[in-house]
Amino acid sequence: MKTTGYRKRTTLILFFLLLVRFWIGQTFEVSGREAYLWLLGHGPNLDWGYLNTGVLVPWLIRLGTLFFGNTELGVRWLAAVIYSCSGFVIFWCARRWFNPASAFWTMIIFVCTPLYTWQLLLMNEATASFGLMALALLAYREAVNSDKWLWYIAAGAISGLAIHVLWFNMIWPLGLLLYYFIEPRRRQLLRHWQHWVMPVTVLIVSIPIFLWYQRPEMEGLKKLHPLPISGISHGFSLLAGLEFTLTQIWLLSPAFFLGMLLAFYYAGSITFRHHRYALLLCICLPGLLIQYISSFFHAANADAMPALYLPALFLSGNLWASFAQRETRWKWIGVGLLTLAGLQSLGGLIPATSHYVGFGSGLYPPYSYRNLADEMTRRMQEKGATVAVAEDAETASALTFYLPRQQLAYVVARHGVRSQFDFWPNYDDFNGYNFILVTGGNRPAPAIFTKGFFKVDPISDAQIPGSESVGWQLYYCENFQGGVGGTLKDIPAEAVHDLESSTPLPK
Repeated sequence: MKTTGYRKRTTLILFFLLLVRFWIGQTFEVSGREAYLWLLGHGPNLDWGYLNTGVLVPWLIRLGTLFFGNTELGVRWLAAVIYSCSGFVIFWCARRWFNPASAFWTMIIFVCTPLYTWQLLLMNEATASFGLMALALLAYREAVNSDKWLWYIAAGAISGLAIHVLWFNMIWPLGLLLYYFIEPRRRQLLRHWQHWVMPVTVLIVSIPIFLWYQRPEMEGLKKLHPLPISGISHGFSLLAGLEFTLTQIWLLSPAFFLGMLLAFYYAGSITFRHHRYALLLCICLPGLLIQYISSFFHAANADAMPALYLPALFLSGNLWASFAQRETRWKWIGVGLLTLAGLQSLGGLIPATSHYVGFGSGLYPPYSYRNLADEMTRRMQEKGATVAVAEDAETASALTFYLPRQQLAYVVARHGVRSQFDFWPNYDDFNGYNFILVTGGNRPAPAIFTKGFFKVDPISDAQIPGSESVGWQLYYCENFQGGVGGTLKDIPAEAVHDLESSTPLPK
């Protein structure tokens, strides 16, 4: 079957979107998470021992800033490349999986879906996981169809790299193993050595994380930062689960969400007749079910969702293409729904309309880290302060990104939690210094921090546009005395202010 027309259209669309995303990516501020990952990849901060993130995304951001500097474009340009390259991989993989028409329309659904249009603009775990999932689907498909051990090695290496992005991504290779166990014709093949090459490769690529995690000094941190897949530590909340579900429906667009459910039903009814549908279901369905169930316990990871939806995208694209080939009305119904999804995606990219249609996109928050950094800089010059401190690592990272000469902003320490960015391990170096502290949620300055100063006064006339949405409050902390315990473990737990929004970074 001729595919030249589809290839040309796909190439033109994705190349155009690459240029557009290069431009859009530098028009809005870095998010707190992006700044956090950016800071991990700079200087001495990068470490294999981060329990709440892998090292791959900080390395990618570090690579990006080598070309365009420590700017929004430097942080995000690789996200644009991942987006466009993933589109090509999606087209190629879907063409191999189904047919050229299904491949093209699968790529179009990918382009029009708000979730991918918005979230893949940011350089974070969601973007990296999605790019790796596109490659993983190609490798899984070729490995299953060809039974060549080189494809199994490629599938294992990609899956191992995905674990370096998010712990939860280990569900991908487990889905492939599940497929081999439930598919009668494949179950017998597990006796052959080449089918166990992939799990071995996954383990080899993942060894650095697991070895670092077993270090003696990590013992205390394992209790504070358990693996996301190891259990649920929050109570049941119907509201949290419904909020997560409604957010996902809106991000996917209601039309695609319904199409995805229909595709699951259609694929499930013929799973045991066509192994390609069974493979896609095994890769995505267990992970999606775990995430949606976890959302009712405040434990869902939104960064894992874009990658998990990709196999469902393949199923939906093939289902729609097959319907459209039978009846013309399905083609026009699909075009109409894609147009609505595309308009929603476009509306979320426009600052004037993003507030109304960009719910959950995170592109244009009502607050501004740049404004916060400008106000803190002005107050530091006015008060003679030399050190900036924030309550949580993301705010401190964003301040570091926007402060003049990218001065390192520190993080308030918490009992038993070590942070790469806190100053407590070397607190004697700050004796006599003046600080500016920013807290969120209109919370008072934490006692664990203020007890080390001669005097702490709120700055009531601070002018930070948009700060009302997050409740930022500035404090002038005068003459640090170093009056806290000698190490973090010496800080009494009862003196620690509970910072629900913080994301501490262990050493």
